[in-house]
Amino acid sequence: MTKAGAPVKDVFLSIIEEFWPGQAEDMVVARVEVTGPTDDYPSEEIRIRCKYGEEWRTFRNKYDFVYVSAEELDKLREEAKRLIY
Repeated sequence: MTKAGAPVKDVFLSIIEEFWPGQAEDMVVARVEVTGPTDDYPSEEIRIRCKYGEEWRTFRNKYDFVYVSAEELDKLREEAKRLIY
């Protein structure tokens, strides 16, 4: 926690979309790379396979290339489970 009581946002997230031969056009295959405050490289990958649509775009816009707190990372993990195709 910071002095003001707000959670420290020290975990960096980056979403990488992957494209595979034979992948359905309406499907997203991606991973969220999680880099902690003491890591030089991503220390965790959260895999996602879902239908391409508004729910995916909202998720990507919310979590791509941002710093989050540990609590927000837990929330991302729960949201990612709901997206599974």
